[in-house]
Amino acid sequence: MFDDVQNAANSTPTSFASSWTGMYPSRVFRGWRLQEVDTLAEAFAEGGYHTAAFLNNVQLVEERNFRQGFEEYTVYKDIAPDQRVLKDSLAWLESTPEEPFFLWVHFLSPHAPYDARVMADRFYDRDYRGPFETSSGRKTETDNPEGIARLRDLYDGEVYFADWLFGELWNHIETSGLAGNTIVVMTADHGEELGEHGRFGHHRLYQQVIRVPLLIRHPNATGARSGVPAQNIDLFPTLGGMVGLDVPDTDGVDLRAGVSDTRIRVTVGMTNRRHHGMVMRQGNEKFLVNCAPEYSEEYYDLAADPLESRDILLDRIDEVEQMFLVLEEIMGGEPCQVIHFAVKDVDPTEGLDDKIIEKLKSLGYLQ
Repeated sequence: MFDDVQNAANSTPTSFASSWTGMYPSRVFRGWRLQEVDTLAEAFAEGGYHTAAFLNNVQLVEERNFRQGFEEYTVYKDIAPDQRVLKDSLAWLESTPEEPFFLWVHFLSPHAPYDARVMADRFYDRDYRGPFETSSGRKTETDNPEGIARLRDLYDGEVYFADWLFGELWNHIETSGLAGNTIVVMTADHGEELGEHGRFGHHRLYQQVIRVPLLIRHPNATGARSGVPAQNIDLFPTLGGMVGLDVPDTDGVDLRAGVSDTRIRVTVGMTNRRHHGMVMRQGNEKFLVNCAPEYSEEYYDLAADPLESRDILLDRIDEVEQMFLVLEEIMGGEPCQVIHFAVKDVDPTEGLDDKIIEKLKSLGYLQ
């Protein structure tokens, strides 16, 4: 289990682009399409593995080129419950030949809208009466303290539900005899703000959004926790290295090789036009460049201020100037220009049918 994981992006398509390529999203996700680059699934397929994905988020449709390397690829374009994703994934596992396999399962929970789950009833205030009684709905915005508390309770219930789903998947792996030779990874593509900075969702680049869980279970390794600075771009080199695949050069690192505490990590926010930005973090120093809706910079010392409640940029001008230069060097240009080049002149609905567009609206991605 890794305790300090910062994703390379803050939204589903760009986060998956990074997880599957080991690259920062602005390099490989341009014009709302994953570019023709080496992917994790392709590496496994070329290594003789059966590959399949069951994904409950229409951000990842084939029209955006996410299918690369998968023999079977299912994106649920209707309003599909995660139980269906679980059922189909288990059915695939049961029918797959004995050859090695690479399976990616993506549950929507705990994504908005947050629904009240019967199994998580103990998380909820039974006396609550208000607009979020059974669900958060499409818009999770409120300044009412009771409403904020309710949304957080609903989110906790969704996390509990997601834990149950993962548990069911793991139980099948154990009872079917696969646990002895199967690597299992559990992670997330982004987190959520729940009113911490006066907003909800995952459009901005604060820690609540870009910090995610990561567990990697290897059948020949004993359980341990690690505090090394990790990112989702590390999945490709780490998993590929574990099973002996040919891994191309990536922005990520093989986490088995040891990672310096001074490692620089970058996060790119580029899928929401109102909130473009980039983060550079080294140790506990966090430098945030906001490109849209208007340009600004922020700096936080996460050791002293883990909730990012006090911007100390004016106290650290020299450090900020140096970090900006390093960020430019890593990303190959001025941060906002890099983002602009990756997203320019393409509408996020281009090439998508009406059903997909409506589903994106229901998830809060489109207005």
